[in-house]
Amino acid sequence: KTMARLSPRSLPLQVAGSRGTGQPELTAIDIANALAVAGGDHRKALAVDVLCLRWWPARIEGPMRVVGHREVKRPLPPVDGKPRFYIERMPVEKPSETEAFLGIASLLARALSGRARKVLAPKTLAKVGEPAFLQRWARAVIDEYRNPHHCPVCRDFGRPGEVAKPVLQEGKVVGFEWHLCEDCEGTGVQPWGKHRRAKAVQIREATFRDELNPLHEGALALLRELEHRGARMVNAKLRDD
Repeated sequence: KTMARLSPRSLPLQVAGSRGTGQPELTAIDIANALAVAGGDHRKALAVDVLCLRWWPARIEGPMRVVGHREVKRPLPPVDGKPRFYIERMPVEKPSETEAFLGIASLLARALSGRARKVLAPKTLAKVGEPAFLQRWARAVIDEYRNPHHCPVCRDFGRPGEVAKPVLQEGKVVGFEWHLCEDCEGTGVQPWGKHRRAKAVQIREATFRDELNPLHEGALALLRELEHRGARMVNAKLRDD
């Protein structure tokens, strides 16, 4: 998770000694070098890309592009004490999709398609199997992976996925022990609601809840497994250095 703090200023991620003194153990350059050498074949590179997708998105995203406009109400100087307004059309931008991002989206679309052909009813499969729907679904999975709900039970403890429980001796608290958060099963995040998921893929909530939700959960699990593999490879390169 130290990757989330990467910035062009190459701030130290760990500092030995008091604030502002000592040599940093890890810098942004160290992390970037580890990311560069961790990816070997296409499978390893994919795992590193998924890791960056959430924790260092600047490595995966392309330049911003305009995808639409929204209307914003702006005030004008009043006339005869009457308020006036005008409508300004503001551009809506999002990062362009790089080759690395498209590779992740294509992987998810293939995984969702293969599973859908095995478990969905023919009527639902006719819609879900369309390439446009699969691409939209894959991006909805990526969006949830990158922007999850943080677990309300453990988020305030400072260690996602863990909660501190008091240790008692003779009725007095003598310390704390860290335990796996049971609400999020140690992930630190909670899933989107089924209504939000259905809206993201533009399908009826009942259809999503009854047929698509298990496939969506499986695609999220695939991303998390790839993230875990990527993190292990990057950590190994950091230790080698």
